[in-house]
Amino acid sequence: MTRDLARTPHRCRGAAAVEFALVFPLLFLMLYGLLTFGAVFYTQLAVSRAVHDGARAVPLLPTTADASARELLIENEIIESLATASIAPAASNQTLTLRRAWLTSTLRSRITVVPAACVGGSGGNCTTITLSFPYSSADGTRLLPAISIPGIGGTETWIPDSLFSAAIVRL
Repeated sequence: MTRDLARTPHRCRGAAAVEFALVFPLLFLMLYGLLTFGAVFYTQLAVSRAVHDGARAVPLLPTTADASARELLIENEIIESLATASIAPAASNQTLTLRRAWLTSTLRSRITVVPAACVGGSGGNCTTITLSFPYSSADGTRLLPAISIPGIGGTETWIPDSLFSAAIVRL
């Protein structure tokens, strides 16, 4: 009887390593999926907040300014709001000045401000503000790298190329 107990640890040697080798890929994929989804969610929240900050600034803008000056002020408000979030590529994310410069050069053309008559019975003037943020672009705005999973495909199939947000404000 004591002989069988003495041999048992020898027979089980390496079982933990085999179990770890089988379970680790699944745990890694779950962790990577959670981190990737969290990064996309964080960026989408930052983009939505920035567009809504731009919309909240519309009633505070001077009414004497022409449309292009008002649009520039709204764009600046959106860029200032986004500059507080760490969503720029690593090379441009080190200081607030670098982040602002990158956001200005990348997003200025992706922000649209469209003043129009409000739809509905109450009438009035509305302004629609939209932003399309390039999340999976070639310049590396993605917070985590894409990976390819054998048999499933790459993460580029379920991570969007751009994140979109819009806000409408009635004046």
